[in-house]
Amino acid sequence: MIEDGVTDYITAATIPLDEIKKKASKYIKQRNFLGMPRDYPNRNEIRWYGFNEFLGGKRNYHVVKEVSSNGKVSGRLIRQSIIENDLKITDEVAELLPDSTISILQKEIRRKAVPGERNYENIFKRMNTYSRGKLEKIAYLNGPTINEIIKHRVYRDEESLWAVFRRANYGPVMTRLAISAIECEVTKEEVKNLITEYETKGAIPKVQTIDNVINRAWYVSQSDLESSQANEIFRNEDIEVNAEKTLYAGLNLTKFETKLMKEGLTGDLYIDKNNKISIELRSEGKKIKTNLRLPANEVTYLRYIMDSNFIPVNAEIVKAKKGFKVKIVIAS
Repeated sequence: MIEDGVTDYITAATIPLDEIKKKASKYIKQRNFLGMPRDYPNRNEIRWYGFNEFLGGKRNYHVVKEVSSNGKVSGRLIRQSIIENDLKITDEVAELLPDSTISILQKEIRRKAVPGERNYENIFKRMNTYSRGKLEKIAYLNGPTINEIIKHRVYRDEESLWAVFRRANYGPVMTRLAISAIECEVTKEEVKNLITEYETKGAIPKVQTIDNVINRAWYVSQSDLESSQANEIFRNEDIEVNAEKTLYAGLNLTKFETKLMKEGLTGDLYIDKNNKISIELRSEGKKIKTNLRLPANEVTYLRYIMDSNFIPVNAEIVKAKKGFKVKIVIAS
């Protein structure tokens, strides 16, 4: 947003800006915005304020009182109403919004700064036809979510899209990110490269760098402690970790499939319906799907990586002493 020239950030919250500043100070000092409990009130607003300060307070941060009518107000339905009414704010919607928000919306509409419509044809096509392996490459999609998408096909309307992501425990922000990534086929590789670029500019806290996410996954997977304990130790102690970024997995192949194996074949990793890490390959016009064989701690490690939403994994067939193995490279 800063690079796009955004100077002001306006959000709604149930607490005033002074309280947001006070609650955010701890996380700003730690330079870590990942440790807030999920049920922390106004969690996102505190995180946004803290991250803005981490970047040098480059945007003016405004808080308006959160309003509701008959319970929780859906921002998605408000946006839908404005779009369906030819970009006009109806009296019904105006009752739910602060005057300052209405003023800003009207100004942006006059400037014709409103995004165009989604390409639902592309979204439906990809969600209805893409394989697990192909969906796994798209940013903000993980194994459990992809299996929900496969399970609940076919998709023909917007509500069916939102419903499947709700089943996968995605909130509104993650749902919009995932749908946008599907629409434009944004890959984990692209998101990883973008994050890495911002890392070089010092715009990403150390605890949120790609390498730190990978190192934490490795540390937790190799630890004898409960995962929650190991994660807490990694977050709070200065632990040196050198995570393996290349793994070698065995294959479960039939004799016929073994004859089709060739060194250099590339494949797509995915999580199958039985929650096992698998690979899909094509050789001589034949499709091969099989589970991978890995030590338990490497299975845990690879699952953490594959479920990260933005770290890519690549797979290639290599020769082994006996037969073939899958060479898996993380965040190459």
